[in-house]
Amino acid sequence: MRTIEHTVISHPGWRVGPGLALLLGVLALALGISALLHHAIEVPANAAIRARTQQRSPPLSP
Repeated sequence: MRTIEHTVISHPGWRVGPGLALLLGVLALALGISALLHHAIEVPANAAIRARTQQRSPPLSP
């Protein structure tokens, strides 16, 4: 995002509208990729870790 921001600011022919649209598009793309990675990798990994730790834990006695 810093590269896009630098490109938009340093480009003399661009106005605020196209630069802002580009920045918002990159932000939306980054958020979409992070959501995809969260659901595809982190959620299954957390479930696997929880299942594995629950199998190893001895039952608690009252």
